[in-house]
Amino acid sequence: GRYNIGCNLKAMLFNRVANNNDFDQIVIESINEQVKKYIPAIVITSITVNPESKEPTDLTSLAKLQVKVNFSIPALRSEKNQIEVILYAGG
Repeated sequence: GRYNIGCNLKAMLFNRVANNNDFDQIVIESINEQVKKYIPAIVITSITVNPESKEPTDLTSLAKLQVKVNFSIPALRSEKNQIEVILYAGG
């Protein structure tokens, strides 16, 4: 299997409290590294990370992470593409 493919965003979401100050930058670096390694034909133009905070005493809601990646694929003359990922972590 290819256990090392992917950015491991779900694990990052669970650990975001510990990495609160650098969380956005850690996510961006992880995405950039994985794209350069496994999909070098893609050129990332921007990454937007929007973590939604919740109150520490609120045990009923979900933590939410929204990541938008804008990219182009020059070899295919495909520009202005975007993918959006939304992850939820309970607890």
